[in-house]
Amino acid sequence: MWKKRPQWNYAFIDNENVNVSTQRLGWKLDWWKFLRWLKKDFWVTKAFLFMWYIPEYQKMYDFFESLWYELIFKKIHLWDNIPNKGNIDAELVLHTMAKKDDYHQAIIVSGDWDFSSLVDYLHTHKKLRCVIWPNKKRSSDFLQESADGRFLYLDWFKKQLWYTWYTQKKWDSSADREEPFWM
Repeated sequence: MWKKRPQWNYAFIDNENVNVSTQRLGWKLDWWKFLRWLKKDFWVTKAFLFMWYIPEYQKMYDFFESLWYELIFKKIHLWDNIPNKGNIDAELVLHTMAKKDDYHQAIIVSGDWDFSSLVDYLHTHKKLRCVIWPNKKRSSDFLQESADGRFLYLDWFKKQLWYTWYTQKKWDSSADREEPFWM
């Protein structure tokens, strides 16, 4: 007998939070493996990646688009050629709510407590699949309460999601290729 497949889900990913959190733990996320994991285990049909827009990083943006991420940018201002942090939280909340009729459930990938109201709303309206925290040690208690047990940590899946070329280069000095700047 055929198993009924759940409705399609969307993933909303805080790129800065994921990158900083995993790298603080000493590993880098393989974005291709991550997207494949989201599609296979969570039935994600669209993954929105929220990030700053800096024109010099166009190759990185092209790379993410080639993996089928949908990029949502926040323009940032440069002060004395130093990027001023552009907070993408509002864009993530806005897109999650604006598209709520297009998906069955949302997967929020961030450990930022600013999303606790969004997660609470989604959970109350049965639109929350889960919250995925990049770093267990730096996750928000407020967000955890809002998720009401529907959460995972990327740490738990490190072995299947880490960027192995980075790991090989870190431990093997014979790696002669240079790592792309966005990895």
